[in-house]
Amino acid sequence: MITRFFFDIESQDLHKEGFSFGYVAVRINQKTNEFVILEQGECHSIEGAQGACDWVRENVIPALTALHPYLNADITTLDASILPDNVVRTTRELREKFYRLYKRYKDQHAEFWSDVNFPVETNFLSAIVKDGNGSRDFEMPYPLHDMANFLDVSVTRKNYCGLTGLIDHNPLHDALAILYSLQKVENELKTTAYKPPAITANQSKLRFVFDVGAQDLQLSGFGFGYVVTRLDEMGLQVLEQGQCYSIYSAQEVKEYVRKNSLPCLTLLHPFLNKDKEALEKLSLPHELVLTVHELRERFYTIYNRWRKFGAQVYSSDVNFPVETNFLSMVVEDGKGSRDWEMPYPLADISSLIKVDISREEYTGLQGLGKGNPLNHALASSCALHMHEIQNVVPVTADTKERIAAIQKKYQEHVQPYPRDDKMMPYVANVKNTGSPLDTKSKIDSESSKLQDCPGQTLRG
Repeated sequence: MITRFFFDIESQDLHKEGFSFGYVAVRINQKTNEFVILEQGECHSIEGAQGACDWVRENVIPALTALHPYLNADITTLDASILPDNVVRTTRELREKFYRLYKRYKDQHAEFWSDVNFPVETNFLSAIVKDGNGSRDFEMPYPLHDMANFLDVSVTRKNYCGLTGLIDHNPLHDALAILYSLQKVENELKTTAYKPPAITANQSKLRFVFDVGAQDLQLSGFGFGYVVTRLDEMGLQVLEQGQCYSIYSAQEVKEYVRKNSLPCLTLLHPFLNKDKEALEKLSLPHELVLTVHELRERFYTIYNRWRKFGAQVYSSDVNFPVETNFLSMVVEDGKGSRDWEMPYPLADISSLIKVDISREEYTGLQGLGKGNPLNHALASSCALHMHEIQNVVPVTADTKERIAAIQKKYQEHVQPYPRDDKMMPYVANVKNTGSPLDTKSKIDSESSKLQDCPGQTLRG
């Protein structure tokens, strides 16, 4: 038996505050795929609804009938005791109510599911984290599953799921549609002839897979890696790969990242102990920038180029919160000009391949190391293609040969993890402040290696 919690959020605008949620919790017999609904409900914030954009006022709020008597209320004087259970005054109260509900099911080891969860659901969960002032940083879903990985976004959930009487933009009805749609997909997956539309529709398309390295789980990204591929009858083509890091941001990573990620990012090593005045005088390698804003602008330029070519965008793995927070900042940098330019959907490999399966073991790739965004992107892209061949493409006599060719191609592009004795002092000298590279001799010795360091854009 497994417990699943399906939820949907309505927000004031695409990248603004969530003001309404609906949910349904179920217990599923995995052998028969039959389920029992444990609980369902919805809740709405008066304050949030009052701040909604025109489109939401016209298209969403009419479906939230519980709110209608309170839309013109003054929440500063409104007595909360007169409100029904499914209406609260502020968006903060709404998030607290959701958090208590979420925590109850998290303690039961439930899976959490939404649909096209970036940016609305992920922003809502990130706001719940911020409300906790550090106490909730590691309490969010791992992973947050996205039904859009299994059912193409062009398919109307309300029509596909088989339920009647569902109202558009009612979050409870949307949560029910997610539940019944996923159950239908999973039932059909048991037949050998069925292929998930979300995968088969994009099988030969360009794939842009990226990974972000962050200062800590809920903090700013300090670097990214990416790979662009196409898999067709001619085999795998690695069209482009690359990486980029912000030196200033890398200098401020937390202890865990300092110990586990920075050691294998040799591009950064010569610069981690230099001050801003010295860094501003240097001519940096193409893969390095100074500020995190420059980093996000570099990502946006690369992403937008491949988006215009029609590439399907995958976050490397477990996209919430690191990759989703990074993309939200890219949007914020655009000051309104990028609101509708982000991936729809942001596909997530962890919904296809369970997180307890090592990507290194699954792909057979060697030398990936810890915390290298480029290698993470390569491993995730490789896992995605292997998954498709093994589970979606009809199995033929050459299946193993195709997989072996894909693994070989990806292995050629892996950035080797430095394991020689010269790197050991880097790990050993980790401090709470400053860079682990704290002598000029180490910086100079590493500088000479830059010209041979992989990670430039490659084509093959």
